[in-house]
Amino acid sequence: YMDKSDIELHEKRKLQIMMQHVNDDENEVWHTRRLLGIGGSEVSAVLGLDSFGKTPFDVWMNKTGRKTDRFSNRFTKWGTILEDTVARHFADLTGFSVSRSNKHYSLESAPWLVGNVDRLVTINGSRSAVLECKTASAYSDSKFNKSAAWYSDEQFHDENMIGIQSETDVPLNYYFQCQHYMLVTGIHKCFLAALIGGNDFRIFVIPFNETVAKLIYSKCSEFWCQNVLKDVAPQPTSNDFIKSFFEEKSVIIANQDVSMLIAKYKDLKKSIDNLENEQDEIKRKIIEFIGVNDELLDADGNKVATFRASSRSSLNVDAMSETERKTYEQLVAKYTIKKLDENRTLRFSSSKKKGNK
Repeated sequence: YMDKSDIELHEKRKLQIMMQHVNDDENEVWHTRRLLGIGGSEVSAVLGLDSFGKTPFDVWMNKTGRKTDRFSNRFTKWGTILEDTVARHFADLTGFSVSRSNKHYSLESAPWLVGNVDRLVTINGSRSAVLECKTASAYSDSKFNKSAAWYSDEQFHDENMIGIQSETDVPLNYYFQCQHYMLVTGIHKCFLAALIGGNDFRIFVIPFNETVAKLIYSKCSEFWCQNVLKDVAPQPTSNDFIKSFFEEKSVIIANQDVSMLIAKYKDLKKSIDNLENEQDEIKRKIIEFIGVNDELLDADGNKVATFRASSRSSLNVDAMSETERKTYEQLVAKYTIKKLDENRTLRFSSSKKKGNK
């Protein structure tokens, strides 16, 4: 699905977008960059695994300019404000050097895989890790496995920094984001520093997972080349379908083929309604003929229909003792009663000759 022509098409699209936004101010540059590739916060959505319900269709709508995603709330606002605080506290605790990186990372073989990391971590004079800073509400506590943290409860664990053992030790969105940043930077270690509930600071070591990196590379590249570059919408999920009812609709004119199908559908619907009405009338007349009887026979004595009341069973729970309730299985037969249903059902028998099996 991906070859040299995809990269050429991507670069052409990138140039066109940059030319269109050449006069953007500094506040707009970041939003323009988001149109040029898939960033870490979008990976889980492209994979169909987003914890907040964002789908590949949502990402496609944003990347193709059909919808501007500049969603912000008090959580994202304070996450941005507290990012520097989380980074500085990480540096104070670990003694590692932490620095900003203004570089817009991308992969040479897949330039649509991009990333802007929160911080880079220098250990023993070498840039050794990526730092991802997060703030989360106390309600998110259960999504962070405290026992897998490198630092929690004011102390360090896991001296060898082996890292988490499962992607579910941290929120899945964050896990894929960290893996993506390690992929695009080539730095194969990531620290996830999270301030939870405003007073619980934890640090998780995220080791590079080559299998997950290949998944991100493959699926995100396929999405970009097949959907974004070719301007073909991905198959929408049920969430996309539901959300579409709350968005402004466009209008499309039916062609001749569709108009003929609509007319045929209406004719069939009318015929079905007429047949159902006719069927109901015939059924009513048969029931009227049977009257209070249970069965209807033909001239040869073969049963052709029954009109019997159905029966139902229920438990006489009030009659049970406390001891008997504990042996429910044994007492079902004893306390089961049958009541005759006032409604009767007309059923037609199969056309078999009397005496045939």
